[in-house]
Amino acid sequence: MASSTPSAGNLLELLEVRAQGLVDGARATKAQPPEVRAGLVEIHRQFSAQLGRVANDDAELEALERALNTFVDRRLREYIAWLRPPTAASRLFENALRTTQRYAATKGGVATVRCHVCGAAREGEAVTVCQYCETPLEHTR
Repeated sequence: MASSTPSAGNLLELLEVRAQGLVDGARATKAQPPEVRAGLVEIHRQFSAQLGRVANDDAELEALERALNTFVDRRLREYIAWLRPPTAASRLFENALRTTQRYAATKGGVATVRCHVCGAAREGEAVTVCQYCETPLEHTR
C-alpha cells in the first residue's frame, strides 16, 4: 500500500498549480486585487495546515516553508503588475507636452470677481452683488 504522506516537493508543485489556476481565473474576469488576495490567503491556509503531514526531508520542507512565507505577497504583486502595466515615462512626458501646448495656445488669463469687503468669490458670471455682505462685486485679474 502506498504512503499517504505527501512530500514537500509534491506540495510545493501543487501549491503553484493551485495558485496559477486561481490567477488564470482572476485574469479571465479581471478580478479586483482584494478578491485575488482572499483566494491566495485561503490556498496558503490550506497548504500551511498540511505542513505537519509532510515527509521529513529537511531541504524540501525548508523550500516549502520559504515558498509559503512569500506566497501571498509574491503572487498578488505578480497579479497587480499584470492588471496595471507600468506607464512608460515617455508617455507621461508626451501627455504633459500635449496639454502644455494646448494651454499655451489660449489667450487671456483667469479673471476672478470677488467682494472687496469680505473676500467671498462670486457664485456665477451674472452675480454682481456679494451674497454675504451685499456689497457690489468688482472685477479683478
